[in-house]
Amino acid sequence: FSTTELAKLVSISPSTVSVVFAELEKRDLVAAQGKGPNKTRRLANPTALLDEWVKQTELQPKPEIRRYYVPRIKSEDLMKAIDEVCRRLGTAYVITHEWAAQLYSPFLSNISQVKCRIFPNTSLSTIAGELNAREVEEGSNWALLESQSMRDFLFEQEIRGLRVESPILAYLDLLGGEGRSKELAEHLRVERIGF
Repeated sequence: FSTTELAKLVSISPSTVSVVFAELEKRDLVAAQGKGPNKTRRLANPTALLDEWVKQTELQPKPEIRRYYVPRIKSEDLMKAIDEVCRRLGTAYVITHEWAAQLYSPFLSNISQVKCRIFPNTSLSTIAGELNAREVEEGSNWALLESQSMRDFLFEQEIRGLRVESPILAYLDLLGGEGRSKELAEHLRVERIGF
């Protein structure tokens, strides 16, 4: 990518991209080619960059998760219902954590909870009401992470009609999860991410 291309792609300033590129070059994580405005960089060591990203993610506070119970619905049907409600209300969402990994590369035989990120341009109570969901302390089948930035939705993919978080972001989310999420993260990294 050139600085300008990457800045447009991720909606940040070219100067920020330039600073990041310079730091990545110092660490031998990207290789530069050309000069001036035509200078491009390519990722030279994706494994090391992802490992560094993991370390940085571990230092961040865990996001607040709101837990809900949606009665009489299977996980697959709940994901479809979330998709339908969010599309109708014009709300950005992505399936994340276990179900994102499962959609990319099946591994577990049963996942009882759907986790998703939602950009709160529609009130969360409206979305919950549309799904007939009630907030609970235990026994949730839907977990909601409220996103503060549209950057959480970059590189989302559509799988089976559902918006799914990018494999790398799903991997990072899983590493901070519970239960078998770390095992699922490693499976996703090997099978889908590949480095």
